[in-house]
Amino acid sequence: MKTRHMVSLVTGVLIFSVLIPICLSIWLAHRQAEEKFVDALDRYASRVLVRTDMVMAQAKEALNHLQAFKGVPCSPTHLMEMRRSAFSWRYVQEVIYVDNLKPLCSSLEQTSKAVSFPPPMRITEDGYSTWLTTQNDLGFNRYMAVMGKGHYLVLIDPASLVDVIPFSQLTINASLVGHKTHLIFASSNKLDPHIRNMVMGQKVSSIQYNGSMYIMKPVPELGFTIVAWAALKPLAETWHQQLIFWLPFGILISLL
Repeated sequence: MKTRHMVSLVTGVLIFSVLIPICLSIWLAHRQAEEKFVDALDRYASRVLVRTDMVMAQAKEALNHLQAFKGVPCSPTHLMEMRRSAFSWRYVQEVIYVDNLKPLCSSLEQTSKAVSFPPPMRITEDGYSTWLTTQNDLGFNRYMAVMGKGHYLVLIDPASLVDVIPFSQLTINASLVGHKTHLIFASSNKLDPHIRNMVMGQKVSSIQYNGSMYIMKPVPELGFTIVAWAALKPLAETWHQQLIFWLPFGILISLL
């Protein structure tokens, strides 16, 4: 009986010793593939954040430049100066001159027909007012990001914030989701409503759902979260490539 038990024990130890390196190599292959996948998503979300900072910096530059105008408001000279600003700063779509938040004229219209803006949705730490609104002089029902200072507002197309080409081979999409409004105001593709609700209700940085992985990066100063996501199918292909690399090492160690 003792010999039989000893043989069983030795056999079990040998099988266990052979399986551990192989299983470890499979785990390492999957772990490395997943880390590369998440890193690609995270880098893309970070690039969207950099783009957002760049667009907001341009808006602030345009506003600071407009403060220096000393002529008659809404005069031909003033309209030309606003048009120059809208043309010179790449991401600025329109400049509006307001008095007590009531638009008087803009880079598009000598006499603005738009109604008064509501109080700002958020004021940045450096004193700029921000809105998200469909209000414009052309009557388009389309959300625009607005930043204001003094008598001037600049309108920015939110699509410019997510218009970022991924460097990886993955097809990555991004959306901007408002914290208070729960509104998806810019998106390169349709964001699953369930993910939008999770962004609002939970403090999560990454999640897998319905065949895709999502990365979240909040932007507290501007009151929205960047959500970047990609389908998990390419992850399986990358895992197989990593497995081809790691499995021979596991088999070699098992043989030893």
